[in-house]
Amino acid sequence: PGELRLTGSLEFDAQPVGELDFAAATKVLWLIGPEGDLTAAEYAAARAAGFRPVVLGPTVLRAENAALACVVITQTLAHRR
Repeated sequence: PGELRLTGSLEFDAQPVGELDFAAATKVLWLIGPEGDLTAAEYAAARAAGFRPVVLGPTVLRAENAALACVVITQTLAHRR
């Protein structure tokens, strides 16, 4: 799909991150919000900029831990066959 623009999300309709095709991506950009999640206005701005909300897992992460999780997720899913 070229470039993936993703943001970790607590929204009920966010897509599970494992469903995405990372292997076909040429670049992956992550938008990391605060532990309490993005506001509705921030989600609207993120979507307008091409970011897709995805669920990272069942646990709410602190921002610094979410950033590390996104690196691991990207590396793992980019190399899955």
